[in-house]
Amino acid sequence: MVSSGATAGIAIACAIAGAAIASTIFLLLRRRRPNPAASTSSIISRLEGIRADTLKYLPEDLPHSQSRLEFGFMDLAIKDLVSKFFHDQPVPPGTVDAGKIDALVGNSSINWTPNLCDPSNRKHALRGYIARTLFHRTDLSTSAVETNLLPVDIVRCYRPALAGDHHRGTFLLSPSLFFFFFKAAHQLTPPGTPHILGLWRALTAHLLSKPYPTQAFPYAELAAADRRIENIRLLAAELADALHPFRNDKSEERFVYALKRAVQQYAQLAWRLFAQRNPVEVAWPGAAAERMVVYPALRQRDLDTGVVGTVSEARYEEVKACYGGWGELGG
Repeated sequence: MVSSGATAGIAIACAIAGAAIASTIFLLLRRRRPNPAASTSSIISRLEGIRADTLKYLPEDLPHSQSRLEFGFMDLAIKDLVSKFFHDQPVPPGTVDAGKIDALVGNSSINWTPNLCDPSNRKHALRGYIARTLFHRTDLSTSAVETNLLPVDIVRCYRPALAGDHHRGTFLLSPSLFFFFFKAAHQLTPPGTPHILGLWRALTAHLLSKPYPTQAFPYAELAAADRRIENIRLLAAELADALHPFRNDKSEERFVYALKRAVQQYAQLAWRLFAQRNPVEVAWPGAAAERMVVYPALRQRDLDTGVVGTVSEARYEEVKACYGGWGELGG
């Protein structure tokens, strides 16, 4: 568990990041003239200048080459895990708990159990399954807040903002201030809101860089009080339990250790990607019946131009046959 002092520090940093943006927007709204000619475009114009000044004090987003490199390292970690700790013998579907398998991966059209049970598909199916499970556990729209692999306190603050839900007021330290923050965001034209959220992500990550480092791979060890450690352990245990029928005879202790390391690596990568001002998304593209998507694409939207660029292409593997669809956006 996180200490009370650390929790307070995180909450204060979230509040500072929001306050720096919210108070500025609120002042702009107060200065709006009643003249209809003073449209929201004038507010956005002034907000652009403030945003540019704020960006001077923040680290730049990762270059695509660095994001691609670290995203690729995660793929290699999953591939290594699968090659070392899983067998290629037939597994009767009746020995597999399909409910556990499906629950971990979230909403998916894929029929995972027969693909995992088929020895000809298993290695590729395991890669895709583990990757989807990891990415699902940091999905800010659908995954449970309390078991998220991102810092839980930050997810708890950010999720209502992402949904445009200013009434829930999870920025608890200053609900009135954050009411104005969200009100302002949604009074601006639609392009304004992503800019505000992007600034909040980058500024919050910068302020919390000591308890939650954002340094490049190889990542630092997590602090003993880091809440993510418990959620990493939990997901590793759930994966080990669900995938037990496919395990080879190598040491369970070694397997759990390697699995925890892989989950931790992804948690730290996800935090690095979350901290980018320009939003990053994982995409699972469509695939033919003879190809499995074993690792997703990574995309990033430039908030200044609106252009969505591909940082890293999806990985495919050829298979003899597969059961169910293999691709959809988001995973």
